[in-house]
Amino acid sequence: MQPLSLYRKFKKRHKVLHILVMATAVVMFWRGVWGILDSYLLPDNTLLSYAVSVLVAFAILYLDDFHLKELE
Repeated sequence: MQPLSLYRKFKKRHKVLHILVMATAVVMFWRGVWGILDSYLLPDNTLLSYAVSVLVAFAILYLDDFHLKELE
């Protein structure tokens, strides 16, 4: 069987386990992004690093007109 068909079969049969795996993947992704930002985005000035992160995120959301429907 092909990996994609195995994945779809797993997803259908084990819905709760699939949700747990996906939730873990999301948390691991954000942990990685957070770690990279801590290391490279103004690592000597934590408060300024947080402020820049918030401002950049707000600017990106503003440019997209806060359309987050794709995340549903």
